[in-house]
Amino acid sequence: MSRRLTLLRHAHAAASGTGMSDFDRPLDALGQEQAAEAARQLRIQAGRPDRMLVSAARRTMETAERLRQDLELDADSIEHSRELYLASSQVLLRRVRAVPDTVQHLLIVGHNPGISDLIDQLHGQTSGGLPTAGFANFQVDGAWRTLESAELVGLWD
Repeated sequence: MSRRLTLLRHAHAAASGTGMSDFDRPLDALGQEQAAEAARQLRIQAGRPDRMLVSAARRTMETAERLRQDLELDADSIEHSRELYLASSQVLLRRVRAVPDTVQHLLIVGHNPGISDLIDQLHGQTSGGLPTAGFANFQVDGAWRTLESAELVGLWD
């Protein structure tokens, strides 16, 4: 059975300011625009996901919320995880492999370098890294728990 995996880097965030941690940086005006455009492109290129795994950082949660609204997803389809904050490709892949097989389209909203590293790992080639709000779509054959590689079917950057 074929499944869809979309890996998306969060939209552009405000620069770190005095007293603001990296974890708490919000989207800036550019990021708001990027998130809206990413939602539009996702609808065209990948369709609506069944489940979203999202880093608990503010910028990723704001990106995911824009996607959720624009794609008309239920709030309970989103799982926020502190573990995904600046997660490595190995952590991301472990989380993908734990997804139930009832999920047909999984969207992860995360951070570089982990997101881009996982794209490279699954695709078997170097992508050069996703820009903010960029995403890659993969066709996954078989169960999530056995994921090793996948076919890259679309890249929006």
